[in-house]
Amino acid sequence: MKAGFFNIVAFSLISLAAAQPHGHKHHHEKRDVVTVTNYVTAQQPEAVIYYDHKGNVAFTSYLNGPGPTAAPTAPQAPVPSAPTPVAEPATTPTPDPSEGHIAPSPPAAPVIPPPPAPPPADKDGNIPKPVPTGDSNGFISWPKPKPHPQPPVSNKGLGISYSAYVNRGHIIGDCKTKDEVREDIEKLSSYAFVRVYGTDCDQLSKVLAATRPLGMKVFAGVYDLKSVSEETQELIDAVNAAEGGWDNIDTVSIGNEDINRGAATVSAVISATNSARGQLRAAGWTGPIVHVETFNQYLANPEICAISDYAAANCHAFFDPTVRAEFAGEYVWGQALRVALACGGKPVTITESGWPWNGETDGLAVPSRENQEKAVASLKRVFKSNLVLFSAFNDPWKVDQPGTFNAEKYWGFLGDGAS
Repeated sequence: MKAGFFNIVAFSLISLAAAQPHGHKHHHEKRDVVTVTNYVTAQQPEAVIYYDHKGNVAFTSYLNGPGPTAAPTAPQAPVPSAPTPVAEPATTPTPDPSEGHIAPSPPAAPVIPPPPAPPPADKDGNIPKPVPTGDSNGFISWPKPKPHPQPPVSNKGLGISYSAYVNRGHIIGDCKTKDEVREDIEKLSSYAFVRVYGTDCDQLSKVLAATRPLGMKVFAGVYDLKSVSEETQELIDAVNAAEGGWDNIDTVSIGNEDINRGAATVSAVISATNSARGQLRAAGWTGPIVHVETFNQYLANPEICAISDYAAANCHAFFDPTVRAEFAGEYVWGQALRVALACGGKPVTITESGWPWNGETDGLAVPSRENQEKAVASLKRVFKSNLVLFSAFNDPWKVDQPGTFNAEKYWGFLGDGAS
């Protein structure tokens, strides 16, 4: 695992229920050769188990219930269910690693410093004895080695979310000016792209004008599925009017968490996304088109996988009360793997993930400046691409809803934007 923190084992009901003899162990200790055939049926819920570098269980996250059970008899192999047909399934282009949308792969092994060398021999060839540490029991030891420095963390392959609204006087959610947007975007220049959610406030035009001189791309969005045709055309017009046109765009999203918010049904999301796809292709956009949904909705409704060119899932460790801030990256990585399994191996990008610095505590998830820094650092260590950090700046115009822990305004890890 990057930075040597955890190895993740994601248990999938689909893969475990196949009831193949368990002849391979995923733990890393040496064992005597023993042939054992065990048939195990994994019941709901699925779990993600996090191991530390010594192979000890750090914590287990059960997302659909209290825990797994095992049946003593060998199960029958499951019969795969036919996928739900859609009006116009998306074709999945071969992923280009340079665009940052690739299937998740196991993180690299940690870099472990070598043990300290023994002291040099004296002129007679004798190696001096260790210097006592002063322990009252007479134990002695070599001096501790210096900590191995962590490699610098880069934002090069990551995206960051941005909203072009501000509270101005008595106006809540007023539009930022072109100069204010440019001032904000200049602070985000170390990232590969900026994610925006809609076309109101002429925000797409303002963001495109600010990102192009910095060599950044834009993850553009259509927000209102009830006006999907009109807003898609507004997006097309803004792109065509910008210098460079479609070359500035990374991805186009149709909707954001509509199923999770109760704003649209699964069938309505499928219909709207396919309709917008036709408009965008006719306008010359050949890149990725997706519907962004929460990771749990992807797991509950895998039919939405087919309408996107890659699975675009929002996932915040803060909303799982069993996860501490310093484990946010490992937790989100585990959920990305689950989404990839649900979508038949389709590439996954986490399109929102962050941690609030203020609000109410959610179990082990505590909002604070220190915890926000820990969570963002964890996410950056684990993900080198396939991630949009949430959010660049605080959103004082937002209103909390049930389940948001009065934290909606406080997710900005770069402070307040221009106003």
